[in-house]
Amino acid sequence: SGYLLASYDASALNDILGTIEVYMTKRQCPHVSLLRVWESNDPHPQEDYLDCLWAQICNLRNSGWVEKVTWRLYDSFPSLKEHGQPHKLSPLTPPDYDAEVIYPLPSVVFRMFDYTDVIDQDENEIVPNSDLSSDGVKSNKETPVLPGAHTIERFLIDEHLAILMNNLSFNRVMCAKALLGLKTRAKVALDYMIIEAVFAGMFHLPRPPVQHGNLLFYGSLLVQLCHEASNTIPLVLAQATEVLFERLDNMKPVCIGRFIEWFSYHLSNYQLQWSWKEWSSSLTLDPMSPQKRLITETLCRLIRFSYYENVKRLLPKSFYIMLPPQPTVINKYESNPDLSSARAFFRLVDSIRARLEPQTVLRIAETASQSRGRRLSLSEPFDNDGVRDEKDEDASSDDSHSDHSDEERRGKSPIDTIPLSDPEFDDLDDPEPAKQEIRARLKARRRMLRESAMKRNLKISSEGNADEQVGVRSDSIEKLPFTTAAQVSELSPGVTNLAIELFYSAMLIAGHKTISHTFAFIKKYAAVIRTLTSTVETQVEALHVIQAVWANNPQMIVIITEHMCRVGLIDPEAVVRWAYSPIMTTLTDDTVNLNSANARPKILDFYVWECLSRTLVRVGRRVTRITSRLELAKETMEINRRSSPYSTPDREDADQGGDGDSFPRTGVDSDSFFKKPKDSISGRIKVSDRRKLMAGCELVSSSDDEAYGGGKDNVGGRVARLEEARCEAVRSQCAVITLLLHRHARLTAELASEMSGSTQNHSFNTDSPFFLHEPTQPKSLSDEALRNIMFWLKGRLVQVVLEVSLILRCHYFIPAHIIEYYSGRDLQVFVEICFLKPDKSYVPNLFSQHCDQLIPYLDNLDEFICGAHPEVQGVFQQLRSLYA
Repeated sequence: SGYLLASYDASALNDILGTIEVYMTKRQCPHVSLLRVWESNDPHPQEDYLDCLWAQICNLRNSGWVEKVTWRLYDSFPSLKEHGQPHKLSPLTPPDYDAEVIYPLPSVVFRMFDYTDVIDQDENEIVPNSDLSSDGVKSNKETPVLPGAHTIERFLIDEHLAILMNNLSFNRVMCAKALLGLKTRAKVALDYMIIEAVFAGMFHLPRPPVQHGNLLFYGSLLVQLCHEASNTIPLVLAQATEVLFERLDNMKPVCIGRFIEWFSYHLSNYQLQWSWKEWSSSLTLDPMSPQKRLITETLCRLIRFSYYENVKRLLPKSFYIMLPPQPTVINKYESNPDLSSARAFFRLVDSIRARLEPQTVLRIAETASQSRGRRLSLSEPFDNDGVRDEKDEDASSDDSHSDHSDEERRGKSPIDTIPLSDPEFDDLDDPEPAKQEIRARLKARRRMLRESAMKRNLKISSEGNADEQVGVRSDSIEKLPFTTAAQVSELSPGVTNLAIELFYSAMLIAGHKTISHTFAFIKKYAAVIRTLTSTVETQVEALHVIQAVWANNPQMIVIITEHMCRVGLIDPEAVVRWAYSPIMTTLTDDTVNLNSANARPKILDFYVWECLSRTLVRVGRRVTRITSRLELAKETMEINRRSSPYSTPDREDADQGGDGDSFPRTGVDSDSFFKKPKDSISGRIKVSDRRKLMAGCELVSSSDDEAYGGGKDNVGGRVARLEEARCEAVRSQCAVITLLLHRHARLTAELASEMSGSTQNHSFNTDSPFFLHEPTQPKSLSDEALRNIMFWLKGRLVQVVLEVSLILRCHYFIPAHIIEYYSGRDLQVFVEICFLKPDKSYVPNLFSQHCDQLIPYLDNLDEFICGAHPEVQGVFQQLRSLYA
């Protein structure tokens, strides 16, 4: 069409191009730095989509409007063109701006290949007979080339590939065959362009264009492409992986996370085979370097897909240091039964396995917590060095077992000192059969520990003979079968409540065999969980206990946390507070639960961000789900009102949740809200426990929803309940968003200020403790390590800002008059007014029923952003330009 326009009406075409050129000259693109995958333009520039397209159009105009990709079948029938009648097109008027329409965001063109990356056909490769001349010499056949970045051929092929992937995302087989079967007039390196297009969709910011994300579509599509074109695609894909690994220093952390997800998934489909030795140079890098973190996190995910021994078997020995620990549960009471609370812990484990009543288990935990000081006498036989007095031990052994040898006395486990009948718990009203079962379990546990201790001592005695030859004492403290109570803390890091420590540890260890066992115990003892962790602060401590028990298996931390949030046992706000607690953000030395796979600080671990991302998505989906049900309930109420022949003003007011006489308001218990009502219930409910209300709206099915709210007499009460649940969902979402933005921006600003040596008093250190380390403790990290940590923190800040902006962009919970007022303005101003500025005139309009609860989350957030470090301000300025 460009060639025809230039031939018949060049002046009109030049006027159009001149107008576009003026606009493109004035147009600014500060959002490119926020949306591009690579932080630098070397070797491939990261351009805005419109800027790149305009450069390609200009090159097309300079080449005489001739391109070599599109098939023009009409050129084969010139007579039809000559005798055809031209049609006059009516003028096209672009539509006006509509506030209800969600327009596409700006995008950045992803490049990872150029013509120098295309590998020519190997000379040693067998050439088909069709490519040989008559004298047996290889014919000069056109070799495939990769079009330049600013050529119109590159744009046309990329658009073809993107359209095929978006339209055929429901079937990976059809999509792969369509991509490989794309025909062009010019001989292009289609394999390279396909791989680049797939990674462009995978790394697209803020979200991939395909709904299913990285693994379900892009991962399976690459596997299918390797299957369909096994001679070419695997080689190009391996080359692309090497290119991505070499450029990790310039890649955004959110894209590194997607790369890890895909790479581990792809290896799991090909027997975990990879040339790991080629990456051995990264073993000497800083632990927080992008290359080393990618290898570590990839191995962690491979263990999820496979198992530990299989992954270790396929790795070179030099990479063993990169492996995480075996994904086993950590039971400090099993290996250290001399802890003062070990007796109560074993009693709790046996009670939970015996499935005693929740009231009994709760009393055991509370009794152990209250009598903590009295039980500390268990550690009295230990001296200051933590070594048991040999004379006292021998005397007690001689009194009870005088006919036993010394080896048998050394093999005696400290668990044997725990009596079967504990006076501290005798006053609990346990059923007699349960007591007998607990006694039997304790006896079995004593036998198992005694046998393991004897085996351990036999090994120690055999090693002791060799030690005596070189003058090493065989009775050193390292050879004791158990460590002392002074060496292991009784409470996990970040935990202050012993009852929470004991109960959660016992519940998780009792059900550690399978996920189903863990979920079953969580369901049975949900009342105990609600009692012990009724506040956000106690829920944060519970998350610390979960992290301590499953420190070697982060997947279980994610699964348990998400499950407890989904059933309403943990508030979403508690997950954010746990992630940004001092234990998770400190840079000081912390050897507790620290292994080679852990990041430093712990908040940079990928499983922590997996929990945060799922929490952010969950609160958004909860608002959407409740809003849709509320709209449906209102429509049903309106239909019932119109169809009722006895409709009166009082009845209409009652249907709308008013104070009509036909439907008086009654207080409804939160527990009865989750049950199917037997009688007609209407009016606003009294919510005493938000988590129960939110859990009900999260887990209720469509059938249950119709059951407790489908009747005509229940419509008014159902609308009232859904409105209350929606207000609570909005409050929870605002709490998570503002807390996540504030905490991470403050953490990033603090580290940036410390690295620059600035002494300016920013708003992040005015009324809060230090996140990174205490002022009296050195950070003990090199400048390189700090730069790597800053790389991850700033990248995660960009991820948080993009995720939050997408949630706010949907505006599903913002009133219509506010949307209309700000429809033509910068969305960042709208975000600041709604979420960052504690303005009394705007907050009541948005959330009138929860204004007092939102103010603590909104206070001083705008002031912090205005006075924060330039690194933080730059991210929010880029966000402002994105929605300008």
